Amino acid sequence: MTDAAPKTEIEAAWTALKAAADPSARIVDQFTADPERLSRMSVQAAGLYLDLSKQSWTRAGFDAALALARVRQVEARRADLFGGAAVNLTEGRAV
Repeated sequence: MTDAAPKTEIEAAWTALKAAADPSARIVDQFTADPERLSRMSVQAAGLYLDLSKQSWTRAGFDAALALARVRQVEARRADLFGGAAVNLTEGRAV
């Protein structure tokens, strides 16, 4: 699979993610500013519980990371992997 997104779109997504990063963000402040943070940033599926609320993500950073994943076609690549497509580019085979 090749990238369908133009290089400029990929670079813009990375730039947006870097701009959204806030190394000084404190998690306690995130919970104070957003009382629904736990419910919005956690999910339970297939017997697993994933809680990103206690990471130093801001909502803007989270959205920017998702946008980058979409630009890089992560969902389509995952579907290829689970569908048995040849995703091992060095050996030209499925994994």
